[in-house]
Amino acid sequence: MVHSKGMVEFDGRLRFRPRQNGLVPSAVDTWENFVYVNLNGKAGSLQNFLGKVPELVAPLQLSRKT
Repeated sequence: MVHSKGMVEFDGRLRFRPRQNGLVPSAVDTWENFVYVNLNGKAGSLQNFLGKVPELVAPLQLSRKT
């Protein structure tokens, strides 16, 4: 999942270049109670990275509220 966000204060600013100011696209995804941020634009999806892990740890009920 890729989200695109920006700063309201910068809308319409002339010559503002996000990449030259350290603002780069990033992929953000969630699994269980965790948020993953991936700064590597060439990496695969979190689902592919996790593979069978969600299935293997499902009995642990990590997202269950105690």
